[in-house]
Formats: sequence, C-alpha cells, structure tokens
Amino acid sequence: MKGRVHLYFLFGSGCCLPSVLSLSSDECGIDSLGFRETKSVNAADFIIIYGCINAESAKRLGELVKSAPEGIQMIRAGKCIAPGCSDSIEGALLAERINAFVGGCPFDPAALAVEMKHLSETAAKGKIK
Repeated sequence: MKGRVHLYFLFGSGCCLPSVLSLSSDECGIDSLGFRETKSVNAADFIIIYGCINAESAKRLGELVKSAPEGIQMIRAGKCIAPGCSDSIEGALLAERINAFVGGCPFDPAALAVEMKHLSETAAKGKIK
C-alpha cells in the first residue's frame, strides 16, 4: 500500500456514527494506512455502509450504487437494529454487492481498518471481482 491512497465514501446513519468519526483517530490509524475519505463516489475505491438503513435511505443507496464505478468494493459495518433494516438492504439488491462485513453495534473502527487493508491488498492481487 505504500504510495497509494485509497479513497472511501461513507453512507449511513445511527449509532455507528462515533465509530465512523474515529476512523481517522490515532487509535485506529486509518490515515496512516493510506485511506482517505472522499465526497465523490466516482473517486472512491470503497463504499462503507454503516448503521441503520431504512427503506428511504436504501433507495438512495441503491441509486448511489448504480452510479458507482464498476468494481467498487462495498463494506457493511455495524448491526441493523431498526425494524425492516435488513429487508431494506435486501430490497435494494445490495447483498450480493457487499464484499465484506464488520459486525458490532457500534462496530470497531480498527476492525474496519483491517478489513479495508485486506480488501485493498486482495484487489491489488486481482482476486476480487
């Protein structure tokens, strides 16, 4: 990962927000691993979906994913606790697009950083679709 900056786009809400905010903390060290947030899904290497996704946000997420570049990796972080949350994700046909899942409520930002590093290394070897 030396020299290469990997960009991630965030989408979500709910109780996982503190975990998301701590991604760039010294404890997590995601910046030192070469990851930076972007506000453009077209520039991103990853979409990180976190927290509770309801029917309305699942629709927005579905549109976002359709407009995303081919091969963008998606990581689901956190645990759906809102009624219908899992149904919303399935309804948006996202389940097959998820490359990795980091569980927990809230999720551990260091675990997400490890998963992002693993996926970026695997993609560099050409092993991710």
